[in-house]
Amino acid sequence: MTAGVALFGMASQGVDAAPARNALVCQFYTKLDGLSGTLAAGAATVVREWTTGCPGAVMTSAGVGIVILERLDGGRWSEVGRGISVNVTGQPAGTYRLRVYNQNFSPMNYRVRLMYGIS
Repeated sequence: MTAGVALFGMASQGVDAAPARNALVCQFYTKLDGLSGTLAAGAATVVREWTTGCPGAVMTSAGVGIVILERLDGGRWSEVGRGISVNVTGQPAGTYRLRVYNQNFSPMNYRVRLMYGIS
C-alpha cells in the first residue's frame, strides 16, 4: 500500500456540544489518497489504523467496495459507520481503523480516500 499524506489546518470554532468544557478539538487533518490493493470475493482487510488525541471528524470513501469505520472501545472494535462513504463528526479521541470489504463475487481492486483529525 502506498499513500500520499497531506495536512490541512481547520478552525476549531463552531457549535460545541459542551462549550463549558472548552474541549480540545482537532486542529489538523490528514488526507490520505492511494490506500489501495486487491481483495478476493467476499474478503475484507484493514487499510489503515490510527490513534488520535483529539475529538474530530472522519471522512472516507471508496470507488468500489464498502468502507467500514471502527473505533476501539474496551478492547473490542465497534462499528462507527459503513457504506460507499462514511462521514462522521464529533468522534472522540481514541484508536480507529478503516476496513474495506468486497461484497462482489469476483476479486476487485480498491482505492480508498481517508481524512481524519490528529493532535
